[in-house]
Amino acid sequence: MKQRNYSMDVFRFFAALLVVVCHVDFMVEGPEAVYLFVARFMPRITLGFFFGMSGYFYLQALEAGKDVFKKQFKSLLKVYIVWSLIYYMASFVMNVIIEGDALGQFIIERIVFFLTRGSYSHFWFFPAIIYSLILATICYKISHKHGLKVLTVVSVLLFLLGNLGSAYYEIGIKIPLISTIITEHRDGFEVFRGIFCMGLPYFMIGYILNKCEGWIAKTGKIKLFSIMAVVIALYCLEIVVLSCVLKWYQYPEVFLGLYPTALAIMMCLIKCPKPAWKPYANSCKRMSGYVYYVHPLLILVIKMLAGICGVYVTSVVMYIAVISIALISGWILMKLNEKIKWISYLL
Repeated sequence: MKQRNYSMDVFRFFAALLVVVCHVDFMVEGPEAVYLFVARFMPRITLGFFFGMSGYFYLQALEAGKDVFKKQFKSLLKVYIVWSLIYYMASFVMNVIIEGDALGQFIIERIVFFLTRGSYSHFWFFPAIIYSLILATICYKISHKHGLKVLTVVSVLLFLLGNLGSAYYEIGIKIPLISTIITEHRDGFEVFRGIFCMGLPYFMIGYILNKCEGWIAKTGKIKLFSIMAVVIALYCLEIVVLSCVLKWYQYPEVFLGLYPTALAIMMCLIKCPKPAWKPYANSCKRMSGYVYYVHPLLILVIKMLAGICGVYVTSVVMYIAVISIALISGWILMKLNEKIKWISYLL
């Protein structure tokens, strides 16, 4: 039986904290270059990790002949529905009751968002990972390992396409057909990009990792961590060239360096499963999910209260407040979950 990887559970907690850095616009009051690097560029390395980790374990079980689709699909769907209802209630108050939007339009939009771009902005993750799960399972059922291999290659090509509509937008608008897609159909492209140019490629990193496990096992830690350091340095160089030299930062959602960075980080985590971290790994895993799900709601509430009180909340104070409330409420929910099982859908 393969040993559980506790380092991934712990790393995902810190990755969730990094996601919040992006969503509170951390350091937005400071120099633009610092803000862009800290809040807009670096936190994006977490995306590949979250999807890649899911793909790694799911595809591993799938290739081992385990019937994991129904369990994984239901688990994701339950959490997605519960949190969507919470955010829909908040949106209903803000959009329908306060701003006076039409109820019928509100309902239709929320149904469409649930199936495409996500029920709330940060929940684009759910449709992307659910559709990736479905596509990977279908390809495996049709052609087994060959199907997954083909899907991985296709996903890399889609990742490159996503870059032409993101960090490399200035190149994309010079290519006839792509220019039309990323300019005249921007909303549709962003939905497509989230699912097929980000979610699917990152998810299929799991396939590459599974195929590289033998090599990872034979390779020394120093070499793996050196590779990771070089890859991250190249990603930082890409950021500097695009944002500081070329001034290409209109759509910073996808960079070429994000893919190898996620791959290199996960290789190091696979190499170091850290069994000594077992006592707090499960708590980190649960807390990471909760922090990711709840933090935009906390940001919304804090901003609303600050507006009522006429107080400006800096990005640093906002970050500290959101993380503190999330961790305290998450700890309370984990304690209550021992007696009230449905709370597990919130974690």
